[in-house]
Amino acid sequence: MSHFKLRRGGRIAAKNALGYEIKFPRLLNSFAAKLFDKSIASVGVTEAIAKEEWIDVFVTKKAAKSKHVMMEGGKPYTVKLIADLPEMWV
Repeated sequence: MSHFKLRRGGRIAAKNALGYEIKFPRLLNSFAAKLFDKSIASVGVTEAIAKEEWIDVFVTKKAAKSKHVMMEGGKPYTVKLIADLPEMWV
């Protein structure tokens, strides 16, 4: 976690302890993990966060391989795209 997030989170926690009601903004919401040979990564708003914030989103998933189907050794992966509908139709 970056020093910026830690410092800002500490300030917000201190103010909330003093009686303020400040919500910590979700900045980048990045995540990455590896378990054995599987990797999982995410960045941006999730569907759950969008619903919580009342954001209207478009969601699509696409499965593919890391190499062309004619080449051996390609590993499968899935991409999930979440886009803000008002921004998408500009």
